[in-house]
Amino acid sequence: MILELVGGLGLFLLGLNLLVDGLRLAAGATLRRTLTTVVRGPASGAAVGAATTTLVQSSSATIVATIGFVSAGLMTFPQSLGVVLGSNVGTTSTGWLVATLGFKFSIKILALPAIALGAALRIGGSGRLASLGLAIAGFGLLFAGLDLLRSGMGGVLGGLGPADLPSGEGWHGRLVLLAAGALLTILFQSSSASIAIVLVALDGGGIDFEQATAAVVGANIGTTTTAAIAMLGASPAARRTAIAHIAFNVVVGAAAMLGLEHLARWSAWAVSPFESAPGPLAVAMFHTSINLGGALLLLPGTPLIARLLIAIVPQPRDDLSKRLDRSVAAVGPVANEALRLTSVAIVARVAAGVLAALDGDERMARVRFDEARAGLRNAAAFAARVSAGRQSEMDQVEHLATLHILDHAGRLLDSLADPERCRLIDRSETLSPQVRTLRRGLERAAAWQEGRIAAQDPQTLGALSAELAALRKEYRIARLGAGAEGDGDPEAILGDLDASRGIDSAGYHLFRAANWAGGHPTPRGAPRSEFVADATSAVGGSGRM
Repeated sequence: MILELVGGLGLFLLGLNLLVDGLRLAAGATLRRTLTTVVRGPASGAAVGAATTTLVQSSSATIVATIGFVSAGLMTFPQSLGVVLGSNVGTTSTGWLVATLGFKFSIKILALPAIALGAALRIGGSGRLASLGLAIAGFGLLFAGLDLLRSGMGGVLGGLGPADLPSGEGWHGRLVLLAAGALLTILFQSSSASIAIVLVALDGGGIDFEQATAAVVGANIGTTTTAAIAMLGASPAARRTAIAHIAFNVVVGAAAMLGLEHLARWSAWAVSPFESAPGPLAVAMFHTSINLGGALLLLPGTPLIARLLIAIVPQPRDDLSKRLDRSVAAVGPVANEALRLTSVAIVARVAAGVLAALDGDERMARVRFDEARAGLRNAAAFAARVSAGRQSEMDQVEHLATLHILDHAGRLLDSLADPERCRLIDRSETLSPQVRTLRRGLERAAAWQEGRIAAQDPQTLGALSAELAALRKEYRIARLGAGAEGDGDPEAILGDLDASRGIDSAGYHLFRAANWAGGHPTPRGAPRSEFVADATSAVGGSGRM
């Protein structure tokens, strides 16, 4: 019986994880578009958070995605608080799923066909269809696990009943039951699993309705341990969101315990047409009621709460790694957007360093170059944590684009990262036409500090790269000709040619970075002459700006 109980719980958790992963992968970019375009304030954030969590069956997935969007600057922190509150409401949908389907129908009728269909779609399908297959198989495993869980629970309970456990009517008993619910959630890292255990125990007569409600409050509080763990070593945006999540659930839990009798009575009355005595449906209603009531209570105060948390956990202004929170690395659309914006900001930091060096401010140039190098290291480490196996095909394409931007950022840094070399280039009269052209591109790129480029930047920088290529060719012919005639020191001439190649290379990598960041990647393997010609024709065919 114990093996049935443990095995059933394991199948339930596995099914839940597969269901969440499948739905998240199937949603793909839809999750990102919904969270970033529909959310306009705390109220809309709460509605979207509830709907999204119901869709993907995981409040953790919604909150992690929200952390990433806040870090990337796609969502404000006050907006994110509404999403967090809404996700608490949406996560109660799992309890309804278990209470309605898990106890009202023959589970095997649902589970086995779902597992078979899901496996077939996963093996034979591709893309979104395969992801839906994973979700359907997870759905079937979840209910197969629930069937084993019910069978094992009946054997383990034996003659035990509500009288053998702390009473849900006194404060001492309630606190013990609350602690038990929290402990189960901490142990399994899933409030859905602990609530499923409570529902199965209630349905099997092992606990009564009052005991179940106190344990549900504990599960609601225990689920914040995931956020608490994620907060360790996380970015300021992640810490703020985690603190808000913990605070919200603790406040809601305290209020629920104070009004436990009234909330339990209301929940039992609300489902009385469907249950003669308070059972799993009443517990599901209770869970939804406390989270919905808490959201409605706290929602008006989110702007004030946001200002307080921003003051408590400030964000370093120039931190290039502020978007690269480790907790979002597993969420493809979020991770890719955070990495893309960071990569573009690194290019901007390199451009600012080169401009400082050309202006003779070697100290500032070294600071900017060091910041860019640190940003590249952190971005590479973050990119390595992004799990390609958990990404959709579109996510993988976007991830590849961000890697291209990082590569061009590193090559740009290699081209002109020596402040002394930049100073010598700027003082060279023969290189001044190329330097002036490069400056225009650097000034445009230095404006990308927040990771965003203007729509016309790829085209403009393409024309600039074409101009630098033409200037380099003209300069090479002229300087080599002068050397052949004995006009100038050969070593100095070779040094000037090397500097000219560095300038041309810098312009080229600026263009390529902008192209990838702007969603206009150069075809793989295309020769440079092809895309330079395209860029030149885009501005009138002159090759010069």
